[in-house]
Amino acid sequence: MKKCRRCEILYTPRPWQIKKKDFLCTACYRANENMKYANRPRKRRNTPDNDRLYNQRPDRKTKARARLRAREAVKLGKIIKIACVVCGNEKSEMHHDDYSKPFDVIWLCRYHHKEHHKQLGFARGTASFARGQKPLALPYHA
Repeated sequence: MKKCRRCEILYTPRPWQIKKKDFLCTACYRANENMKYANRPRKRRNTPDNDRLYNQRPDRKTKARARLRAREAVKLGKIIKIACVVCGNEKSEMHHDDYSKPFDVIWLCRYHHKEHHKQLGFARGTASFARGQKPLALPYHA
């Protein structure tokens, strides 16, 4: 039994507390952690304002609309989620080669999705296909 250094009640310390010689009871430890992170500014990327600004450009509107329609189709069972068509990984993501066809998706795992975008020369998958340019042929394209 040790005495909490803040409230001075007796408690059984955890092994890591003994190792660090930092004796705070659970309540004081949580309060200490909450105070530590309370003053940090929070990073908020996906706020409604950011989404609104992001989706104002016409190409981004098309992308957002296609992604939304495809997600809804998966929920409704109109599109069936399958494993990655390259490696067979069950954790797969939708990839659109053409955002004007929201239900024409390719299922790729995270690794192969990134690789596909690297092959196409897109930094983070944000660029659209140039007019007349076709995606690289992967083993699953007909």
